[in-house]
Amino acid sequence: MRRDYLLLSGLALLFFLPYLGAVHLFDWDEINFAECAREMIMTGDWMRPQIDFEPFWEKPPLFFWMQGLGMQLFGVNELAARLPNAICGLATILTVYHIGSRLHDRLLGWIWALAWLGSDWATRFQFVIMAVLGAAIVVFVVGAATRFDAGNMAANWQPVGEMPFWVVFALFFPAVTGFTQGVSMSGDLKDPARSLPI
Repeated sequence: MRRDYLLLSGLALLFFLPYLGAVHLFDWDEINFAECAREMIMTGDWMRPQIDFEPFWEKPPLFFWMQGLGMQLFGVNELAARLPNAICGLATILTVYHIGSRLHDRLLGWIWALAWLGSDWATRFQFVIMAVLGAAIVVFVVGAATRFDAGNMAANWQPVGEMPFWVVFALFFPAVTGFTQGVSMSGDLKDPARSLPI
């Protein structure tokens, strides 16, 4: 059991630590939270979170304290600003494993922990999925333009009977997930090529 915790810790650090300081801060929260921690160090006032030296009471200060400690250890940089996220990720994966292994057995703990660990890669993989969906739409449009048959189209518009659930699901699910992924990705990153270390 102890070996599992050590192995999971190693896996988590392998996933979370590389490139931690290689990419500039690009999200509103990331930038402002790091600035809040930096100002705590500058002013020496660790009890009053502030941004632009104005009170900032939007979040509790524990995370800012963790960032400030990281900045005191490693300097004011991206690595120090993101290190608390990696530490929290490590604690979360160990907690997920612990809960799964206590609820059922070691196997469930590993499955839960690996599923949680893989969710980060699944998020990055959404760009590949969007590219494949975009290519499929282009192929569909080009194929329709080069092989258009009005009689075939009219026949396809005629109702055949009640459509089974799985046919509707197969058509609806990719469309909705593609749409929601596109919406969630739009506008978040100013320069995606630099912001995501893929």
